[in-house]
This record gives sequence, C-alpha cells and structure tokens, in this order.
Amino acid sequence: MKIKIQVLSLLLLILSTICFGQNSIDIIPQPVSVKLDNSSKFLINNNTKIICNIDSKEYSVAEYLHSQLQAFNPSIKPILPKKDNPKYNIANSIIFVLSSDKILGKEGYQIDIMNDRIILFANENAGFFYGCQTIIQMIMSSWSNDNISAKESFNKEISTGRIIDYPRFAYRGKHLDCARHFFSKEEVKQYIDLLAFHKLNTFHWHLTDDQGWRVEIKKYPKLQTIASKRKETLIGHYSDNPIKYDGKEYVGYYTQEDIKEIVEYAKQRYINI
Repeated sequence: MKIKIQVLSLLLLILSTICFGQNSIDIIPQPVSVKLDNSSKFLINNNTKIICNIDSKEYSVAEYLHSQLQAFNPSIKPILPKKDNPKYNIANSIIFVLSSDKILGKEGYQIDIMNDRIILFANENAGFFYGCQTIIQMIMSSWSNDNISAKESFNKEISTGRIIDYPRFAYRGKHLDCARHFFSKEEVKQYIDLLAFHKLNTFHWHLTDDQGWRVEIKKYPKLQTIASKRKETLIGHYSDNPIKYDGKEYVGYYTQEDIKEIVEYAKQRYINI
C-alpha cells in the first residue's frame, strides 16, 4: 500500500511539472494567465511585419516595438498600415488591435500567438507597451551570453497560445539615489529602460540629500557651484573608528534641460517620475 502511494505521489509530481512547463514562461513579472502549446510555434524573423493604423494612438508604441526589433536585426521590415480586416489574417505579422475588454483595464494586454501571426490586444497605450515588453522578453529568453550570435540570424520561435496580463498593483516603482552616487543622463535612461522592461510605472529619483544637490536651479546658482560638490566621500561607515574618507572631490548635477529630457524619456515608456 505504501509503495502504491509513493508511486502515485511520484506520478502526480511528474504531471504537475509537465503542466507547469506548458503554462509557465520566462517573463518578469509572470503574466496573470499563460496557456501555451509548446508543440506549435510562430517564427519571428527578418520578414515579420508590424501592422498598425498610422493614425491610431497606439502607433507610437508600434514604432517603439519596431525600434527594439531593429536593435536585434536592422533588416526588420518597416511598419505597415492596418487595413480593414476583421479576421486579422495577415501572415507573418504582429498586429495591434484596440480592445474594450474591461478586465484588461488601462495597463493590461492580451497576446494571441498563432502559427502565422501574433495579435496584441489592449485598451490603452500602456497596455500595448507592456504587451510589447512581453514579446521582447520572449524573443530574448533563449539567448544566453554564450549564444549571443543567435541574434545575427534573428529567427526566434515562440510557442503558440494566449497570454493575458494586467497589474496586481497600481504603483510599481523603483528608486535610484543620485544624491549620494551621481549617474550620468545616459545611465539614468538605461535605468529607465530596465524599469520599462519589467513593466514598472514609477521612478523614484532621489536628487537631494546631505551628500549632494543634483538639480539646476537658475535662481540659486550656488546650489550647482557649491551644493553639487563634496570635498570627499566616506569610506565604510560613520560608526567606524577612525572615520576614513577617500580624499577625492565628488561633483555632478543635472541641468534643467537634462531633467526635462529624462522626464519625457520616461513618459514615452509610461513611467511617472
């Protein structure tokens, strides 16, 4: 009897593992619902087309996806305008379709993956954007540091099925302390790209503290000339005895134009600063 129970338990474990493998995906965060058929694939390659109405509000997101695919391969086809086609049966394409599904809300999306096309549904641009991040992550999931040359051929198979996703939390944020450790404008943009990649929508940008003032205020120029600098930086902790410093001046701040540029950059990625 004990042996039968052990065998049954082992079979249940194997079956649960198989089921999990069929309905899990290398996406962060995990979508709300994933139903994939690993025996059937859609091939994304150089001939894959993005289909979206030029006059639609989601066209800017289609442009973003196109730019990301171009980073994988510059030969990717240009965006094509979507014509009246209720069946959306355009071969080898990623099609943007405006939805009115209340379950998806403002930031949710649905991805239907078939053998010959992908249809991305969303109610708002943010949903389209997060759906694009899922598609990008699916493309990247099979590339390791040892196999980065796989991008050269840009042939990526994606299991067919359906993915439905919407956020559990309205506020999804990350913090960056630029008061203590200054990061360049380009480094901040890279950080924002990482937030967008993981579908975060809030950037807590820490710009002022005892260790430095990082924002240009034209009415008070000494905030840049004096407060943006510190004579040296603490090594270790204040509790150390004796306290040690590195003896190196530390300086840096963002101009008003830098701030505006970064705020706009984040806005285009549906991130509030």
